[in-house]
Amino acid sequence: MPPTTCRIGLTLIGSLAAAACSRPAGDDRVSLMAADREFERATDARGAAGWTSFYAADAVTISPRSQLTRGAAAIGAAAERDFADSTTRLRWQPEFAEASRGGDLGYTYGRWQFLSFKSRADSAVVARGRYVTIWRRQRDGSWKVLLDTGSEERQER
Repeated sequence: MPPTTCRIGLTLIGSLAAAACSRPAGDDRVSLMAADREFERATDARGAAGWTSFYAADAVTISPRSQLTRGAAAIGAAAERDFADSTTRLRWQPEFAEASRGGDLGYTYGRWQFLSFKSRADSAVVARGRYVTIWRRQRDGSWKVLLDTGSEERQER
């Protein structure tokens, strides 16, 4: 085979292999949105245990008040305190997701609300804001939170 034909053949084989091994970006966005929704459902159902189960071992959280918590164990301990009051709930809704070309990292963002159910008649919004969560794909294909942060909207009183 002439050298030019070899180069074209190798280029074509490389391109086909790369296409076969790459994930469609839309699939990663869909799976990220699903992971974020499941994260919210698990937290609502199981509180601190549900919250903590979605964090990677080396994860970091930065609270709306700028408190940094590093590592899944520390995040779990903070969650135990944060979710100790059974009359409160943290709810959120992802609005958007994006993933890296390689499909190993991604992010979601949306809105959150911290609700209090101390009154049997109705719930009251205690705080609300926006969040950004950075996710890392695990070897089994699932997503774990690598970094979670948010900001609190100013409340008019």
